[in-house]
Amino acid sequence: MSRMLLWAGAAALAVGAAVVPVTADEHSDAKLGLLAEVPAPKELKIKDGTAEGHKTPAEVLGKAIKAAKADEMETLKACLGKDAARNADYDYYGGFGEEKGSTYLKAFGKLLAAYDDKAENFKTMEQGTVGNYAVVAVRKGEAVHMVRCVREAPEEADKEGGKKIYNWFLASCTPSDYRVDYNTSAMKAFRETLDSGDVAKLKEFIQEQDTPTLNLLKDVQEGVDPYALLMKRLQKIGKNAEKPVLLLSRWGSGYENQVAFWFHSDTADTFIVLRFRDDSSDWENKKYQTKLYLDLYNIAEFHKDAGDHFKNFINDWDWG
Repeated sequence: MSRMLLWAGAAALAVGAAVVPVTADEHSDAKLGLLAEVPAPKELKIKDGTAEGHKTPAEVLGKAIKAAKADEMETLKACLGKDAARNADYDYYGGFGEEKGSTYLKAFGKLLAAYDDKAENFKTMEQGTVGNYAVVAVRKGEAVHMVRCVREAPEEADKEGGKKIYNWFLASCTPSDYRVDYNTSAMKAFRETLDSGDVAKLKEFIQEQDTPTLNLLKDVQEGVDPYALLMKRLQKIGKNAEKPVLLLSRWGSGYENQVAFWFHSDTADTFIVLRFRDDSSDWENKKYQTKLYLDLYNIAEFHKDAGDHFKNFINDWDWG
């Protein structure tokens, strides 16, 4: 199977394509999603911007990459949304080599300059029903990066018939957001783990912070392993649709980003959420890697109230 999972179908990283049927008590399956609370994927949209170079998410990303390659920092900064632009000139102390001791603008610009600005390497993904937030996936060799974009009015917005002009901007200038590889080899390993039902392997994708509750339930009933039940739940979620829609959380932590794999069918909406972490622990070789973990908190929140969490996860609110 090609590592270019993000380009392997309309929904990109197709976790569900590798999920196999499982044997389980047909009466034990709780309701997995509330269809009425979650929009259909066809309802997702992207509103247009106005200014040249800012009409679409892909257009502003292409403009930013060209500016980064040409070392035109003012043009690059003008491609940033309000929040990102306010942070752009702060000193950046993370990272290895040339990035260290730079500003956020220069550090993320070096990463962006390595991107290919050809349109065929871009895939724009609608993220909500409002149309003010979108993601552009960028192929770079075998790696795939996902760039958050926001549609908003500039701080000093021009007026046109008494209305603000809204344009597309990059939502972040944090370097780690541009390093994370969403086509990491760990993604293939995770798919194969679900495919095989290997519970021991599944534990490798669970962070220690998420294990106390599962460990509490161990040995409560003979023959019932909470990790095995989790595996069954994940497999059931993935069986709901052949391919998922990808939702990148609007707000990452700076070095860790959450992706919801949304499995939509006529009967239910189900979600598997993964954390993609930009890891810099290999100081000896000065190398970054993307680590992948299950996000049990967000999976549970989608399971509890899919509609409300959908809106919060991608900030699907209308501001103009």
